[in-house]
Amino acid sequence: GTGDAHYNGFQAKFEGRFSNGSYFLGAYTFSKTTDDVSNVLDPYVASLNSGLASTDIRNNAVITYAYPLPFGKNQRFLNHGGLESAVAGGWSANGISTFQGGEPLHITTASSGLNNNGPSNVPDLTCKSMGYPKTVAAWFNTGCFANPALYTFGNAGNTPVRSPGLHNWDLSLAKDTSLTESLHLKIEASFFNVWNHPHFSSPNSSFGTGSFGTITSDSMPPREIQLGAKLSF
Repeated sequence: GTGDAHYNGFQAKFEGRFSNGSYFLGAYTFSKTTDDVSNVLDPYVASLNSGLASTDIRNNAVITYAYPLPFGKNQRFLNHGGLESAVAGGWSANGISTFQGGEPLHITTASSGLNNNGPSNVPDLTCKSMGYPKTVAAWFNTGCFANPALYTFGNAGNTPVRSPGLHNWDLSLAKDTSLTESLHLKIEASFFNVWNHPHFSSPNSSFGTGSFGTITSDSMPPREIQLGAKLSF
């Protein structure tokens, strides 16, 4: 391949700051990236290799937000002073939410049948419309593929199959307290993948293997909780 890559898309950004100290930032990207090196069939014929790049992510949205909780001094609730007000006040909720589409899945054959000592072949696509079971045991309809005839390239170079996307929420609760003029205490509880949502890795994409179309691992760990305190003086 020549290594040519082409990118098309647009970006949008939304930002808001509010009188109560709340903050919101949202960024969205819609894009399409093609190249002739992600799925090489014949290194000497670039037109056979052209298709979606392995890094093509069609939709990507990231939202960042911060919200001071309405408790304690100068707030709506528990603002009468005393120990209760001091304990409840000064907290803020913060988070980052990520929503990302899956990357293209380049499906190959376990044996090429090309007799060219070159890259792997791709199978033939036999269905006009592919079903998406989207289960761990069958992420896509594996019955829509067949081995091409010997010494011929398959026609499934650009299938509509994509890997699982990413929907992730990271949240934190933080409290800043001034103990004295020069002594400050920050307490924070961070929750990564707070909803404990599974984030699956790509399914097996080698047609002709026993695990074709199945997902066998996660790409991210389950929920993690981290507690911390910082004293500044």
